[in-house]
Amino acid sequence: MAEGEVDKLGIIIFGFLVIFLGIVFSDVIGDSLSLATTLSPITNESVLITASAGQLANDDISAVSLFANVSVDLTDNLTIDVNISRAGAIVTSEVVGNNTYNVSYTFEGDEYVVGARNRTILNLVIIFFVIAVLLIAILVFTKTGIMELITK
Repeated sequence: MAEGEVDKLGIIIFGFLVIFLGIVFSDVIGDSLSLATTLSPITNESVLITASAGQLANDDISAVSLFANVSVDLTDNLTIDVNISRAGAIVTSEVVGNNTYNVSYTFEGDEYVVGARNRTILNLVIIFFVIAVLLIAILVFTKTGIMELITK
């Protein structure tokens, strides 16, 4: 190779390696960002109420959409007869009785980021990652002369 020449084969291999890794990692980064920015739903978790108390399987409860069983629907009375704390502890009035109830709720998973500003910035991570991979691809095209072939 003469002095001043660019090792085009090395640049092409490096470029395709970066693009390939960018495609593979974008899926992993997207999944991680989804866990960090999306609440997790649970539908019809069975919970046994004994002595006016029970415990959900998860904590960091953000909203309850159903508290019922086959014979009684207490969804409308969540603040009167049923109190579900953020930690998932259930305390009921004596009207509810000892029975098994189905509870549907959403909760913050272990990876969930609580701050709204932080979640917004996290959503930008994938965009900046894709832009970086595209810039590397453009750099590879210009250094190897492929861009000149495309524009002709």
